[in-house]
Amino acid sequence: MNDVLIRRSIEDSADFIEPYLAHSLLIRRTTQIRDFAIRRVPPDGIVMELGVYQGAGINQFADVLAARGDSRTLYGFDAFKGLSEDWFGKSIAARANFDRKGRPPKVRPNVELVVGWVEETLAPFLAAHPGPVAFVHLDTDTYTPARLALELLKPRFAAGSIVLFDEHHGYPNWRNGEYRALTEVFEPDDYQYTAFASQQAVIRMRG
Repeated sequence: MNDVLIRRSIEDSADFIEPYLAHSLLIRRTTQIRDFAIRRVPPDGIVMELGVYQGAGINQFADVLAARGDSRTLYGFDAFKGLSEDWFGKSIAARANFDRKGRPPKVRPNVELVVGWVEETLAPFLAAHPGPVAFVHLDTDTYTPARLALELLKPRFAAGSIVLFDEHHGYPNWRNGEYRALTEVFEPDDYQYTAFASQQAVIRMRG
């Protein structure tokens, strides 16, 4: 049954993506779509990742920024205690699979970690850090934290702001995860898809 549901979710995702390919790239590797997204970040504004886990993504972003001479700090949000809710459509073990027992990974010097659940840490952070948000890697996996994060970030996005969704599509029940959060918080005219990978999607805010 799992194989059937996975296959159907992939076919559904392909049907969803195909109409956007007239103005979007189709990228094979996760590292490539990360690179694509971070290299299109506006020069002004906060850059952040919501869901750090082992640090592979945030360290890749940090390396690109440093290599370009971009002195901004990259903020990473994570409790490092797994997921805050069940990931419906995934295995029962998914919630605990990301549990680092509260231990943050090693990160680059230009990364600052904000330890705690996104639902509890993002609002105070934004209150203390004014200005636009230029880049978000949204890797919360599940709907509730993604929805809350996008609601908080919406008034801080500007024209050209980039959001990379890590689990936008490509798995059973994907329409009720990060994708659902996106479509409930934003209107279709608020953003444009610019790239897709196996589960990732990049959008650029129209402002």
